[in-house]
Amino acid sequence: MTISAKYVHTNLVARDWKTLADFYQTVFGCSPVPPERNLTGPAIANATNISNAHIRGMHMRLPGWGDEGPTLEIFSYIPDVPYYEIGKDLLPDVVKRGEKFYAYECNDYSKGIDTREKWDEVEDYLKKNNITFAKN
Repeated sequence: MTISAKYVHTNLVARDWKTLADFYQTVFGCSPVPPERNLTGPAIANATNISNAHIRGMHMRLPGWGDEGPTLEIFSYIPDVPYYEIGKDLLPDVVKRGEKFYAYECNDYSKGIDTREKWDEVEDYLKKNNITFAKN
């Protein structure tokens, strides 16, 4: 059984929301939906799980849907959303929570991890915690 649902928006987080909004407006013909967002306070901290979150940005209406169509929420966080190092921060947390995930073998490890030594650390961690790879 399917539920009655309607797509209304997608959220994109960027370091520079104005540049990304300009790109979507220029290239795809998206149009701004005022007002510009400037959100902070306890409700935003609770929603984002970032104690000092301050969100700036704007909704952009997708072309071809009219005035009531779906939007892109293009936001920047102040301070930036925390950076997680895969081997040191992300994987231990994922394993601790019992989450499942997939990893893929690729020819250029630097795309996701900047040194082969870091990749070896991640791979050792995965093996020690009985996490297996799903290879493409």
